[in-house]
Amino acid sequence: SSSRLSENLLTKLKFLVNIGIIFKLEKDYTTALSLYIKSLEIRKRLKNKKGIGHTLFNIGSLKSETGQVTEALEFYKKSFDIKKELKDEFGKLSCFLNIGDAYKLLNKYSEAEKNYNEGLILSRQLGAGDFPCP
Repeated sequence: SSSRLSENLLTKLKFLVNIGIIFKLEKDYTTALSLYIKSLEIRKRLKNKKGIGHTLFNIGSLKSETGQVTEALEFYKKSFDIKKELKDEFGKLSCFLNIGDAYKLLNKYSEAEKNYNEGLILSRQLGAGDFPCP
């Protein structure tokens, strides 16, 4: 049945993500990325938009950590679009911060400042004050 298939995919997804995190922590970025991409494919198959946004964000973080900042920025922007569509305000907040960081690393300071300011405004609207530290 389709619900059993979905349950199996969700179980597989949990393992992929957790194993990917372990490989990232061990700085085996190639393996971590392949596991994140597999989890992204499953989330797309399940039409899990929230999960897709989260996985895109994680891939962006991995890309940033490996110095692929331009690619990271693209993943963060895609994640932001999904979080905006889903009205995930705290998710948007994380994206503003990471997008700002990426622009800063690319020496695009006005773009970095714009994203930091947007994040700061949203953070205050959410009652989180100045950027909460993750």
